[in-house]
Amino acid sequence: MKKYFFRMGAFLIDTVIAILIASFLCIIPFINPNANKIADNQDALKHEYELAKDLRDKTENYIKDDKINQFEYKEILDQFPTYYDLFKDVVVDEKLSDDFKNNIQNKIAEQYNSIATNYSYDINKMGLSQTIITIVVYMLYFGVLPFVMDGQTLGKKLLRLKVVDAKDEEKSIPIWKYLIRAFLICETIFTLASIIMINVLSKKAFINASFYVKQAQYLYELAFLVCFVLREDQRSIHDLLLGTTVILIDKEGKRIPDPVYIQKEEVQEVKEVKRETKKQVTSSKKTTKKKNSKKEEVKAEKVND
Repeated sequence: MKKYFFRMGAFLIDTVIAILIASFLCIIPFINPNANKIADNQDALKHEYELAKDLRDKTENYIKDDKINQFEYKEILDQFPTYYDLFKDVVVDEKLSDDFKNNIQNKIAEQYNSIATNYSYDINKMGLSQTIITIVVYMLYFGVLPFVMDGQTLGKKLLRLKVVDAKDEEKSIPIWKYLIRAFLICETIFTLASIIMINVLSKKAFINASFYVKQAQYLYELAFLVCFVLREDQRSIHDLLLGTTVILIDKEGKRIPDPVYIQKEEVQEVKEVKRETKKQVTSSKKTTKKKNSKKEEVKAEKVND
């Protein structure tokens, strides 16, 4: 259990470091020429979210008296022009319909989702350089760095963890295994799928396809997590495929046995002792029976004589 929390902590530390490095590189215009445009769109998306939230709160107050007055109507027109169509059939100071009151919050949410989707698509479309930078940083950090640091990243070094060959801890792990390991851990396949889809598909097709890719990604993450949690050795799919495992080490770099394995080894030793004792008892009984049998034969021969 101790190694479980250490591995989770190391992964969190490494992820934060990788994100910080990638984020720093992505704000440099020379490396990422669309950095300013992406930032503007992200600000606009954030502003749109705040507008939608503000409108939902105000609308809830507007309809408490079952009508919208002139001041409220003008406020909607001036402050929330992108949502005006949702209120165009409202008559000032007249009673609102039950249909309007029951559905207006959902319609505001739908309108926001539509606007947010368009912004997100534009951000993804302009973010090709940013995505490539992120992939490169992740592959270098999770793939090349542990090869250079003999099975460790900064997070693993801090928490005294190390990637080793599952069969022979002294055996060197080739760099291609570390790169594949990074490819699987960082879910790079889904990022590459998004890059291809956004440059090949139409906006509507991309949005629809992204939904299914996201579901596949959730299943992928769940499979990794389930495998990691359920296995006593805490080897997940990438470890099983590549024949690696993660161990705890002390200050000298020597392996610290997992308590679960120590316990299993002790139980195994007890079983072996019991098995040997049982064999000895069985053998002793057989020897005793043979001796008794010989004694009976000797007595029988004397009686016959």
